[in-house]
Amino acid sequence: MPVAQEVKPQYEHISILKKVQDTSYVKVKDSFSYKPSVIEINVKNVIEEIPFHLFDIKKKISEARKILDYGYNWDDNGALPINPLIFNRASRFLETYADRIYDVCNKVLITPEIAPVSDGSIDLEWTLVNSSFLINFKNTYEEIAFYYGEFKDNDNVMFDTNGQINTSAVKDKFASYLADLS
Repeated sequence: MPVAQEVKPQYEHISILKKVQDTSYVKVKDSFSYKPSVIEINVKNVIEEIPFHLFDIKKKISEARKILDYGYNWDDNGALPINPLIFNRASRFLETYADRIYDVCNKVLITPEIAPVSDGSIDLEWTLVNSSFLINFKNTYEEIAFYYGEFKDNDNVMFDTNGQINTSAVKDKFASYLADLS
């Protein structure tokens, strides 16, 4: 079993220095626009370049890192603390799929909510007008996550999908579900 390494917060104090002039033509929601391919930020006096399509996701992950400080009974109902291994797995999964969707579909993945669950697991949740999608990363050493999604097709008919996904490798069919959210 792989041992998780503690990942220190990277984006706690972000200040955007500049949007690098090299631009890309990307799909954001239902329209195309020119966006910077890289954004330079200052993280505790260290200049870092972040790909445009990952900026909001990395910022959300940084903000969500506070859930690692939640101790036992954080919800006053006996909730388990969040294991850094699970947080890192969910973060890595989100960034990896965002990269894949950008590379293959030329779309920027909409940033989900990242929420702790009382059993020590973590949810990634997207709630949109015509769809919703939830991925739950259980508090276990198994590299799987469980998902449930509802989508409206072109005829405005709702369909759903659910199952489990291996979190250690990108699956293009699963990426297509997430790309449909963008």
